[in-house]
Amino acid sequence: MHRVFAAGCATVALVWMTACTGGGESTNAYAAILPPDLRNVDLTTLGDSSQLEAVADGDLTPAEYERALTAFVACMMEQGLEFRSAPSISDEGDLTYQVFAGRSEVEIAATERVIDECRFRHVTILERIWAWQQFRDSQQERNDARRLLSQCLRERNIDAPELPDDASLADLLETHPMDFQECMKRAFDESGATGL
Repeated sequence: MHRVFAAGCATVALVWMTACTGGGESTNAYAAILPPDLRNVDLTTLGDSSQLEAVADGDLTPAEYERALTAFVACMMEQGLEFRSAPSISDEGDLTYQVFAGRSEVEIAATERVIDECRFRHVTILERIWAWQQFRDSQQERNDARRLLSQCLRERNIDAPELPDDASLADLLETHPMDFQECMKRAFDESGATGL
């Protein structure tokens, strides 16, 4: 009997309150398509630089991301991993797979090492970019959500600017946390935005 090691590249929905990088200009040539926390990071510390070819044009298309996921699976197969069932890629770009990891701790560690090496080589950078592209809102969508949040707060007799900036949002959250959270949920529901 073999142990089964189940893993996958899952896209995570994140609520971004701001798109600030923490100040200063980015030193990264790919900053426009990166999540804020990666804009000043040497991407080659996160994954193989060959992944950057897929985003050289400033975008990561579904076809480019699917090619990277397919290369990731092929890498694991080339390294001798056995799949319990055929890996699948959903329309949203989620990869689901299960591999036989072995019986001993040594076999399991070796399987994890192969998965990590193949992920580093083919998808670590692109996973982060893909998730960011899927869940970032346009500036207009964020502004709409901010206006709806502000309107809701004003309906509760809380003084709020029509279009609050980041500093105003932070102040409103600190001074009226319950109202802010309730109004933020309403603003997201009405606008369809996922962040302010």
